[in-house]
Amino acid sequence: MIQVADVAMTHVSPNCSNTRGSVIRKATSNDLSSMLLIMDRALGEPTLPEEMEERLTRWQLKLQNESDLIFLVVEAKDGQLIGWCRGGRTIELHRFANGEPYDCEIHNIFILPEYQRRGFGRKLWQRMFDEIR
Repeated sequence: MIQVADVAMTHVSPNCSNTRGSVIRKATSNDLSSMLLIMDRALGEPTLPEEMEERLTRWQLKLQNESDLIFLVVEAKDGQLIGWCRGGRTIELHRFANGEPYDCEIHNIFILPEYQRRGFGRKLWQRMFDEIR
């Protein structure tokens, strides 16, 4: 049985959960530019144009080399990337939360601000743990 850390999840009103028609899939190298822009918008910290190439290279390596980690993206009905997450089995250093052992963790999860509180983050979270099992 996989144990997960007790994660506080914000309540999503049934009126706001409008994820129909969206697709969650594994990320590809072609998604990286959009993923970084989503991260920038979600954090409110835009990447300077002169920094983008270095960031793309660094994240490309993460996507290719971190075989223990899973990168997922969510696309809206129209095919626009609106969020992504990265997670996997815990590394030994992170094996305990509040004194309890757990096996899985999410490292990053980002949703474009205009799509937040609609259930997309929850869907990504659920899919991540389904993938890890």
